[in-house]
Amino acid sequence: MSMEESAACRAVSPDLSRLPRTPALAAGTEKDGNRERLVAPRRIPSPPGSPDPEEPGKPLCPHPGGRLGAEGQDSLGFPEYPLIVRTKKLVLHMDINNTILVSDSATGQGPVAALNSYLSTVCWGQFNQEGEWQWLSEFPSLLPPTPDATSFSSNFGRDTKFTSSTLGRPFQTLFSSYLQLLEWPGQPDAVFSVPGEDGHHYHRVLPAFFNLLAGLCQQGRRFAVIFRTFGKDLTSLLQTTHNALQGQHPQFSALKEVVLPVDLRPGKIRCSPKKVMVSRGKEFVSGSPDARVVYDYFSAMEGLGGFQDHFAWWAKNNFSSQGGKPLWVDPMTLRSSTSALMIIFGCRMERASSIPRCLWARENKNAAQSLPLNSTASA
Repeated sequence: MSMEESAACRAVSPDLSRLPRTPALAAGTEKDGNRERLVAPRRIPSPPGSPDPEEPGKPLCPHPGGRLGAEGQDSLGFPEYPLIVRTKKLVLHMDINNTILVSDSATGQGPVAALNSYLSTVCWGQFNQEGEWQWLSEFPSLLPPTPDATSFSSNFGRDTKFTSSTLGRPFQTLFSSYLQLLEWPGQPDAVFSVPGEDGHHYHRVLPAFFNLLAGLCQQGRRFAVIFRTFGKDLTSLLQTTHNALQGQHPQFSALKEVVLPVDLRPGKIRCSPKKVMVSRGKEFVSGSPDARVVYDYFSAMEGLGGFQDHFAWWAKNNFSSQGGKPLWVDPMTLRSSTSALMIIFGCRMERASSIPRCLWARENKNAAQSLPLNSTASA
């Protein structure tokens, strides 16, 4: 992964070591009352005598026929300029629950329970010599603060009432702050908000996800988004996202300017000891005998779609990453400026988790080979 791509990943990764603040607007948006609108980035003139990488007439969005707004001037009178289209395509595999949805249809958890459960996985401590649990950090983090730290959930299990318990009470203020950020403003919406266990309504889809779509389009990135879930909420989430991209979201009406086709057909990924099969509608590919076929299938995807992963196979593999959601990768493509870059987003990245099970999909190799989790993370 290049330095530019590493920086981009860090930019979209949450920093849980700080108390939450009111989220800043994403690059490429500005506030208009209670709504946000997309704004083309201001052009920095090229030095005299240097070639100008921006050519007039190119669409503001890299998708075919797409644009973020008419060229000329925006509503504030600032000029709008075409974007530079970067060559490497991003294929973003997005876990759903506890990643872009703070709820879990598979377990029936609402926002309050799901947030508590998630925090119990990212708060770290250890047992002292007297056998008592002690915290090693007052802030949650994705990685352990010290080599000997273990998460609360790995010792006591995921706890849907974590911050109300005796041990989890130190994180209660932090929990309340996060929950407030998730709360839906104004009147409830039948599509974009969900009722919580406490009587409040919350965002169904995290606003950060919509900011991600707008930001990638503003940057001129070629990208596709693939939802991945073990649950049954794929169909409704695809429709919700489609509605948002039609400009129906009360806080993100400007998303209608993002041309990103949504395939409403839910796909399936099914695993067996010998192969992995991927299907959607009449489309079907198999990782046997050539795993490269599946890699190429996902690399060629456009727009936004989703696939239900194989929960029974994950359970059969003791809920470990070895039976988790497969991700086909070719490390050699990291050095190419034109190959698709596969990135997976999830709530946990460890061996005892649902993701990832990275499969080597090199050309001239017939069978997919599992890669060690630490080697793929450092690639």
